[in-house]
Amino acid sequence: MKGVGWAAAAGAVLLGGVGVACSVLASFDGLAGTDAAADGSTHVDAEPPLDGGCDADLTTSANCGACGHDCFGGPCTKGTCGAVPIVTGLTGIGCIDVNGAQVAFTFPGDSGTTTGVVYAALTDGGALRTLATVERGPFYVRADSAHVYFGEFYFGKLRSVAWDGAPATTIASPYLPNDFALSTSRGVVWAEQGDGGKNGGVYGVDPTTLVVTPIATGQTGPEGIVEYDGGFVFSDFDNGGKSIIRIDATGVTTIATGKSPFAVDTDGTYVYWSDRSASTIMRTNILTGATTTLVASAVTNPTPSFIRVDATHVYWTEANLGNVRRIRSDGSGAPEVLFSGNGTVSGLAIDDRAIYFGLKTVGKVMKLAK
Repeated sequence: MKGVGWAAAAGAVLLGGVGVACSVLASFDGLAGTDAAADGSTHVDAEPPLDGGCDADLTTSANCGACGHDCFGGPCTKGTCGAVPIVTGLTGIGCIDVNGAQVAFTFPGDSGTTTGVVYAALTDGGALRTLATVERGPFYVRADSAHVYFGEFYFGKLRSVAWDGAPATTIASPYLPNDFALSTSRGVVWAEQGDGGKNGGVYGVDPTTLVVTPIATGQTGPEGIVEYDGGFVFSDFDNGGKSIIRIDATGVTTIATGKSPFAVDTDGTYVYWSDRSASTIMRTNILTGATTTLVASAVTNPTPSFIRVDATHVYWTEANLGNVRRIRSDGSGAPEVLFSGNGTVSGLAIDDRAIYFGLKTVGKVMKLAK
């Protein structure tokens, strides 16, 4: 994510008390029956579910389409929740991650001179906090229960900051970090961009001792990375790579190829990945390399970007169209439009109950019930 101009931040206002609680609608076959709510959220029509014996009005925000399906104060339309903003007035949002009751996100600043910021907010509203102000370029972000980790690409640093806002520390430098994973055995593991030649790779750093360990070297341009039980999988995005690559005890193995593999996530058996140039969402068996196209877009340049997976679905953003979508992870059923808005979508995170994403051009962080 280099060479991108980022809009300057305008006074951020957090929306506490919203009740609650990091890309054309007809893009895919089977979506003709979608309905749009006033806030831009859409969803495929379905038969209204039974109330499960809770005797509740299933058209309310607290019980939307099913008992206990809470929209976090957002609208309920035909059993589908609409998204609610938890932050507004902050144009230029980068990536997002969530841990427990807190969400962290980056404001990269301009690639030239604008200061970058790492922010935190409660997932249910409250005070917006500045965790770190840096020279420029924080983009990818990951969080555990104690710290938020972010890459400062333009200055070649991987950094850490505590949720309580203690001063940020540099844990690895000089490197060109893209996405990274938090590993119990390898520490903070990142996809090292390199300069487009064969000097990219995957590295890990112990955030306590600051010892850096090469995990895979000689790669063209690693971008996204995720850990699974046997090792790591990363996407090689740049010219000369364009692959999905597994790292395990046997070595480094290409398991799939594409036009521009970008973001990755895993359920432990499969790696799910977005191909930005092909405009597809893909699934590859990590061990066998068997690859399936889950979604092939019928529109021009939706730019599928960030991707996340839970026990049942794959979620992704279409940056240029302002969409958040999902499909069942086994590929069954039609893809759904969960949100279609008026701003470029940037960043994506999920927890057990909600989806979080940024609207970069309109300056919002959104929360949407699953």
